[in-house]
Amino acid sequence: MAVVAWSAGERATLIDYHRLDGDTSREDVASTWGALRDLVEHREYVAADGRRYRIALTVIDAGFAPSVVLRVCSEYETGVVPVIGRA
Repeated sequence: MAVVAWSAGERATLIDYHRLDGDTSREDVASTWGALRDLVEHREYVAADGRRYRIALTVIDAGFAPSVVLRVCSEYETGVVPVIGRA
């Protein structure tokens, strides 16, 4: 999981990275989906000026186990969405 901050001039900066190892084929696995939920719901990042920021948008690749990804995303009203690429 990469956490990217967007700033003036549409500049993107990688501010955090987490590797969530484990089984992603079931949404009840604490080491993967549980850890992701915790980061999305509770993690704060503090800027140099002291302002606090939370994750505003989470996109999850639905190319593998799409039904699981859709169920996880459906737990949130906004801000957590499935995405899928093209060949």
